[in-house]
Amino acid sequence: MVNKANQTSHLTDPTLEKHLKSNRIAPSYLIIDADIVKTRKVAEWFSTHYNPADIFWLTNDQTNSIQVKETQEFISQSNLSAVGERGKLMIICDASNMTTPAQNKILKTIEDAQTDTFIIIASNENKILNTIKSRCVIIYPNPHYVTINVDLTNTSLSKIIPIKTTLTIKRKIESNSNSQKIFESIYRILFESKTLDDALTHIPTINSKDNLPITLTAFSILLKQDLSQTNPCFTLSKHNAILKALTQVNRNIASNCNPTNAFDLLLIALFNGERL
Repeated sequence: MVNKANQTSHLTDPTLEKHLKSNRIAPSYLIIDADIVKTRKVAEWFSTHYNPADIFWLTNDQTNSIQVKETQEFISQSNLSAVGERGKLMIICDASNMTTPAQNKILKTIEDAQTDTFIIIASNENKILNTIKSRCVIIYPNPHYVTINVDLTNTSLSKIIPIKTTLTIKRKIESNSNSQKIFESIYRILFESKTLDDALTHIPTINSKDNLPITLTAFSILLKQDLSQTNPCFTLSKHNAILKALTQVNRNIASNCNPTNAFDLLLIALFNGERL
């Protein structure tokens, strides 16, 4: 069902608030949470910053999927001229119920959009195409904090950090089975890779979307240690350069940059100058 909306009951979101305040609104946002009522209220709040005539919704009744025909009707609204200066606001709720062909239609529209903003609401992240995710700023209105205990007994990392390490992750992690493997991959990147090609072989383990929250926390834990005791060539300037790169990696990923490209910054810092 395609309609216009101008709701009054709403919730806010700090990321969207920041983008509105700086007038740097992204072309598309993906808001993910199982509580679709709350996420819809976030979108309703965001819509109050647009001219009511420029707001369009694509919704369903939770029992039927959103098909290509409905999606095409919704997309046709983007061809209309905007009344307000912000352009049109196109909101989809719940995108988890969209068929794959319908999602591909939306993907093409997002790629071609010039002045419109898309808000895609999803109750199930796994049902959204990765190609759509990669083009959106992803927002979790109600982030979960998960504690993961990593036992590093009998691993190379026991030389530099406590045997048992606790990670607090700002996202719901379905499984922590990769946490030890991620630590080991980071260790090999920092200390055992002799060339850039060596380090690149470990990047796929740490930059997958499911592993990113653990990866960033693991890097922070490792870089808090005095790494020069493990390898004298790990100088203070090298340490600081990697910390600075890691900060930028966090920013890039928060802005939905491709994770592989984001970690390029860290590899440049690692291999610039003397070898570890």
